[in-house]
Amino acid sequence: FFIILSISACKRNEVITEGNYFIEIRNFNFKNNDLNKYTQQVKTLKTDYYRLFIYYKSALAKDTLKILKNNQVYYNNILLEKIDFKNSNIKKHNLSINKFFYKSKISYKGDCYLFIDLNKGLIFKESLNSGLMTEYDTQKIHSIHKKIALRQLGFKNGKFELQYASMNYPEMNMMDSIKEGNSWRYFIKEK
Repeated sequence: FFIILSISACKRNEVITEGNYFIEIRNFNFKNNDLNKYTQQVKTLKTDYYRLFIYYKSALAKDTLKILKNNQVYYNNILLEKIDFKNSNIKKHNLSINKFFYKSKISYKGDCYLFIDLNKGLIFKESLNSGLMTEYDTQKIHSIHKKIALRQLGFKNGKFELQYASMNYPEMNMMDSIKEGNSWRYFIKEK
């Protein structure tokens, strides 16, 4: 659902559109067959000057994606370096996917490539330290995640591309799961 609020700022009325929704997230790594699947809350704010996506990992942890009107993109308050851009059509979804490099100020272990649609937010994230892949909104755009993970869209390489000897993409219908506490751990079924 979306709520429209009108507030006064700097002698003008600025319209803020706010939304909350949940998306399916999936993490995996080509190095092993374990993966995680969970639901994540996303809060959006849109003004005349920027679009903000807040991805809640937990009550205390969140990632923020801020896209300014001039298409500058910030992830967790760090300006991203744009590498490439591709258009893609899947299941009634037109996506304009931008590949960005995120350099963590804390540790090189946080460095990653982010694949972002400027209107829809995060689509895919690849950790450059561990090779962990994160797919955002698997219920709607799962087929594009596979193309990004397997390098089938032809994005330009960044400075630190990871190479995998075996890229066995874990298909959704080949997974099984085990309940661990309040969450589920997913893995690839044995043939």
